[in-house]
Amino acid sequence: MNMSGGALQGAPPAFLPEVFGEHVHGADLGELTILLDLKRDVYLSAPTALIAHLAAGAPPTPQTEALRATLASKGLLATPLQVPCSRFLRACLWARRVLVSKRLDCAADALGALRRRNGCDRAPDPIAQAFEAMRPWYPRRRICLFDSLALLRLLVGFGAGGELVFGVRGMPFAAHCWVEHQGAPLNDEFAYCASFRQILRV
Repeated sequence: MNMSGGALQGAPPAFLPEVFGEHVHGADLGELTILLDLKRDVYLSAPTALIAHLAAGAPPTPQTEALRATLASKGLLATPLQVPCSRFLRACLWARRVLVSKRLDCAADALGALRRRNGCDRAPDPIAQAFEAMRPWYPRRRICLFDSLALLRLLVGFGAGGELVFGVRGMPFAAHCWVEHQGAPLNDEFAYCASFRQILRV
C-alpha cells in the first residue's frame, strides 16, 4: 500500500537489516510496520507479525510466503551474498604469500588500494560468516595473522568494511591481531581482544 504524509513515529525494527535491502528502512507501529523504499521513494505497509516471522526464519505459512513474494517482486528483500570458494581460496593464498614474504607493509598498501577501488559499503558479517564456514577446508592451522589477513582480503575484495588491528601486551609479552568493524571484532572474542593495547590499525 502506498502512503504519503508526515514523519514516521516509532523505532525501526531490529530485524529489518537482516531481511531487507540496505535501501529499505522501517518503523514498527505495533501491529503494522511501515517500510520506506529509498530507491523508489515509496512507503509500504505490512503486518509486523509477518515481518517478524520472516526474520526469525520460522517455517513458512501461506501468509508469510505471500508477503515474501510481494516484497521480492518490489525489490525490497536483501540479495543473499554468495562467496565462491575460488574467492576464499585466493584470499588464503594471498595471506600465505604475505606471511612468506614478511612484508606487511606491502600487504597494507595492497589492501588500501583495493579498499579505495571497491569502497567499503557492504556489511561484513555475511562474508565473515562464509569465511568461517569455509576455513576448515583450507589445510593450515589457525594463526591469527594468517586468518585475519585472509579474512580482510576477502572482505575488501567484496567492498565490505573491516580493519586489521594489531595489539600487544606485556609481562609476559604477547601479540595478537584480529579483524574489526565499527569497534566489534569479526573473528575473535571482544573480551580477549580488549586485553591487548592497539599498536596498529590497517
